[in-house]
Amino acid sequence: MSRAPLIVGGIVAGLFLALLLEQTGPTRTKASLVSDSNGLLSEISIHYCEDFHDESYETISDFVSQISENTIVNIVVERQHEFEALRSSLKRKHGNKLPQLRAVVTGFPITPWSKDRYGTMQSEQNSLICIPPEDTAGIRMGGLGDKDVAGLLSGKDIGLYPLPFRFDGGDLICSQKNIFMAANCLARNQPYDDKGRLELLHIMEETLGKPIMLLGDTPDDVPKHHIGMYLTPLGNRVVAVGDPNWGQEVYDPINTHNATATAPESFKPFRFVINTLEKKGFTVIRVPLVVTSQPQVYITYNNGIMETRNGKKYFYMPTYDIPELDNIAAAVFEQQGITVKRVRVNNIYHQTGSLRCLVGIMRRK
Repeated sequence: MSRAPLIVGGIVAGLFLALLLEQTGPTRTKASLVSDSNGLLSEISIHYCEDFHDESYETISDFVSQISENTIVNIVVERQHEFEALRSSLKRKHGNKLPQLRAVVTGFPITPWSKDRYGTMQSEQNSLICIPPEDTAGIRMGGLGDKDVAGLLSGKDIGLYPLPFRFDGGDLICSQKNIFMAANCLARNQPYDDKGRLELLHIMEETLGKPIMLLGDTPDDVPKHHIGMYLTPLGNRVVAVGDPNWGQEVYDPINTHNATATAPESFKPFRFVINTLEKKGFTVIRVPLVVTSQPQVYITYNNGIMETRNGKKYFYMPTYDIPELDNIAAAVFEQQGITVKRVRVNNIYHQTGSLRCLVGIMRRK
């Protein structure tokens, strides 16, 4: 999940954006970025790596056993036997009450981070898997083959849609009407002068089909992580944001998970996000978040998945076997009329990601 912003000199950066605009222009489509706040999970993708089984299995098992049996789950694996082993294990544990599991065999190594390498856009007619420019795709964990997975997932009814700017899937999170984006996503696409920033935002909005609510002027203003790790849109201009002050009040991590509490100075970017959204007229619902001493390792309840099913809102919420935190976080979402489905992430969150990072939402209904 960790990414260092691209720091490029002003002249070189300006030439890069000019070339990008000349080659691509603001791609227009009637599709828009898939909402994170509502809709039925119709089709999703999960990358399963045998070498990462101990870290990811518990999370995958909890999640797929609670979603609709009608959801299509594309299990992306390097080898067929990995899919067979995972499916057999899930059936032994949960019986036949599972969603529709499909194997997507790559033949090349992948990472478990489905969310990193692509996003999804939808129109009334079709779905599009969005990918970043070729020059930056697949850089996580030694440049494994994640950049090529989107092509395998696309087909006659799901198109492949290269975007004219750099992004990680975790950089983009949205409600029905707004995309929330932090300044560190823009920083992947230097130049960072005012003119370049405005041009880039225009391209992003035109391409993604929704207005962008930008948080911060520079990457230092916001938490140094993907926005999905600390922000959850709930719909109707209501946003849940992680609050490390509350997390620290409730939970002292010094003797747990080999983490130590960090200085309140590191909390400022979270307060900045909260204050910015409130000034922009959003209703901000705070949820506890713990910033550990390990870089980009949060005990966060924001990195979950929303779903609307049979007229009810569900939130698949990460849990950590820390009752004093897990129960408070669940109550926050329940007070918004949302049914919480708990998903354990105890074994994976040390890898700098959580539930939403493992699940690519291909389409909703």
